[in-house]
Amino acid sequence: MTDPVEPPDLDAIRKRCDTATPGPWHAVEANRMSSRVQWDVEEAADLEALAGCWWGDAEANAKFIAHAREDVPALAAALVAASGRAETAEAERDRLREALHEVGERTDYIAGEMDDCERGDLERDLRVIDAIVNRALTADLGSTSGGFHTEEPNP
Repeated sequence: MTDPVEPPDLDAIRKRCDTATPGPWHAVEANRMSSRVQWDVEEAADLEALAGCWWGDAEANAKFIAHAREDVPALAAALVAASGRAETAEAERDRLREALHEVGERTDYIAGEMDDCERGDLERDLRVIDAIVNRALTADLGSTSGGFHTEEPNP
């Protein structure tokens, strides 16, 4: 099994987002220099250049940076929401695990009680089994001994 991915520091990400120049940001062609085109990332309100890109795929890089202003906060919010859903799912998994364990205990109890039924009197055995099942369905599983609090059936 691989190590889990280290969760990002959402507080630090949020702080960087909050202190960066407000958006929206836009990528614009800024300058043609011989065979290269410079692309700038500008803040929409005053068209102030925030970053310049001129190496590699300058246009794609500038668009990536410009979209990061909106994308990073959205991804951080999605991660917080997904983490909340994961915690809820884990709690439900734990609850279902406990319920399955409880069903197993009740099944073992019923099987043990059925083994104690006298053979031969089918009607009596069916009444005893019915009483055992009803008792198992309503038994208190919270005893300190780990067993059921039950009384003998009265057929």
